[in-house]
Amino acid sequence: MLFGIALVIFLVILVFGVILGVLVFQSTGVMTMKAILAAALASLFFAAPAFSQQPETKQPGPGEATPETKQKMSNAGLTGKVKSALAADVGLKTLAGVDVDSANGVVTLKGHVDSNDTKKRAEAVAKKVEGVKSVKNQLSIRKPKS
Repeated sequence: MLFGIALVIFLVILVFGVILGVLVFQSTGVMTMKAILAAALASLFFAAPAFSQQPETKQPGPGEATPETKQKMSNAGLTGKVKSALAADVGLKTLAGVDVDSANGVVTLKGHVDSNDTKKRAEAVAKKVEGVKSVKNQLSIRKPKS
C-alpha cells in the first residue's frame, strides 16, 4: 500500500519535472540533458522519504488470534491438563481445595491439602505434565477436622 503511494508521488513529480523541462525547452529552444537529468533527480529527491518508510505490521485478520490471545489459550490449556492429571491420580482425587494457575509454562498450585506427602505428590504430578517448565508449590497443609 505504502509502496503504491510512493510510486504515485514519484510519477507525479517526474511528470512535473518533464513539464518543467518542456517549458525550459520552449523558452530557450534547447532541451539539454542537464534539464532532463535535473527533473529526474528532483523527482527522486522528493519521493525518497515515501520509499524509505517501514511497511505496516500485519494485524490479525478475522478468525486469527493475537499473540496475547494465543498465550492465554496456551495457559488455559496447560491449566486444564494439570487439573486433569491431578484428578486422574488415585491419591489426589480428593483435591477439591487446590487451585491451579499457569503462565508461560510455570504452574502455580495454591490451596490446602491434608499432608506433606499429598503436597509433594501434587507437585510431582504437575511436573510430569507436558508443557510444564516449573511448578510453584504454594499449597499449605491443613489437618482435616475429626
